[in-house]
Amino acid sequence: QVKVVPGQETKLIFDFGLGTNNNVEGTFTRARDGTRIISFEDGKYWINKKYEGPIGVFKDSANSNRVIVIQQVKGSDCVVQLRDGDEVTTLTAKAGNTFVFDFPDKGKVTASFNMTRRTLTFEDGTVWTKY
Repeated sequence: QVKVVPGQETKLIFDFGLGTNNNVEGTFTRARDGTRIISFEDGKYWINKKYEGPIGVFKDSANSNRVIVIQQVKGSDCVVQLRDGDEVTTLTAKAGNTFVFDFPDKGKVTASFNMTRRTLTFEDGTVWTKY
């Protein structure tokens, strides 16, 4: 079921057949880049997978043992995990035309996302490639 009220957000009602609360409401929105998102009251969201942008899992050209996971939290706010074996470092980032990462040891560092190559390229030449 879809509830559309002109000038307001579009609400979608899902019946997952989960027992007493079968009607789960989601809000349909678009990010600035046009990505379609359905968000739920519990904080979970569905994102259109046709356009993933820099959200996802990357490998690091400077460290072959490192895996990088970038997750969107809300709007342009992202959380980033640098996984080196059992060691995990968590930092934040802001998405936009460029990504701004806030590294604990380096401070704010900028990277550009190349949609065609599926890469994030940093000012120092380091490249993260999306799996």
